[in-house]
Amino acid sequence: MRVLLFFLGCAGLVGVLVSTTHELSAQTPAPNRSTPRRSATEARWRAEDAALAAITEGEVADRLRAIQRTPELEVAPLALPTLSPIAAGDDPILAPAAASAAWRIARALDLDTLRAEEVDLGPVHDARAGYLALANDESARADLRQLASFVADALAQLDAPAVLPTAE
Repeated sequence: MRVLLFFLGCAGLVGVLVSTTHELSAQTPAPNRSTPRRSATEARWRAEDAALAAITEGEVADRLRAIQRTPELEVAPLALPTLSPIAAGDDPILAPAAASAAWRIARALDLDTLRAEEVDLGPVHDARAGYLALANDESARADLRQLASFVADALAQLDAPAVLPTAE
């Protein structure tokens, strides 16, 4: 008798598990095969976008850390327009950090790499005006003016022809 009750109890438990599993699968939508799953690359892009946003938002210490890490990002050239007004600003902590980060980014720029990665160079070229303005601002600190001048020159090199034309 015990064996029969045990067998019936197990069969009932299996039936409950099967029906519960069936109900849960009916409630869970099937994965949409037409949309790609989030990849590690997309996650990295989102993290880098958040890092770029952290440059302008938050406490000074958080912004300083974000500015210092900016040259290490894959999207570092896109930070140049954001760093320009910070470098030209009055903050004695953030301005030199932004100018230094911009210089580290600008000196590492390679036009062929930027084109291969299909980076939009419009904002990068537009940022040059901000660095030129800082370089020519006599009320700015001398070290910031020098770094801004270096950045503007490096950005100008992106427009320079690879081979200079020869006179005939």
